[in-house]
Amino acid sequence: MPPPEAILAVALGLAEERGWMTLRMADLAAEMDASLADIHAHYPDMNAIANAWFLQAQDAMLAPTDEGFRDLAAPERLYLIIMRWLNFLAQHRQVSADMIRGKLHPPHVHHWGPALFSLSRLVHWMLDAAAIGSTGYRRRTEEVGLSVIVLATLARWASDGSEDLSYTQDFLRRRLAQGGIFMARVFGGR
Repeated sequence: MPPPEAILAVALGLAEERGWMTLRMADLAAEMDASLADIHAHYPDMNAIANAWFLQAQDAMLAPTDEGFRDLAAPERLYLIIMRWLNFLAQHRQVSADMIRGKLHPPHVHHWGPALFSLSRLVHWMLDAAAIGSTGYRRRTEEVGLSVIVLATLARWASDGSEDLSYTQDFLRRRLAQGGIFMARVFGGR
């Protein structure tokens, strides 16, 4: 039986060649000379494979930061954390974007709720990784605002044709700066 990491790697490779939306479990099983039961033992559906990929990206995002990270301004810390996540996903950018589109595909209503919870958890981890320690109403406002920024940035990232994702980077920096200005106006301070 192939290990889950091998199945994920083959799935990503095949998706790069054929496209995520056309990839089927039978393709994975045939490519790995495994049975569908072998694949199913680790991944009950294609969405589970996508979730495993996004979990790896989240783990990369949460890796220890450099010394002095906490001395940076909050928007810069958030920028670095979010770009760390996007840069990991960029290894398979088109496939990652297609995975997200698949989760939002209108007939896949059963994926919408879990996708919202996944976004919420991701944003919580981003705020914690960026050492944003707010609480109460301020924290809830940051969660909503950062969720909007992440979704808008993902849309930009998915279609960014620039070298080194410079359009995405500029877009994200501007949105985080605007968010910082909004937070300062509403809550005072930096």
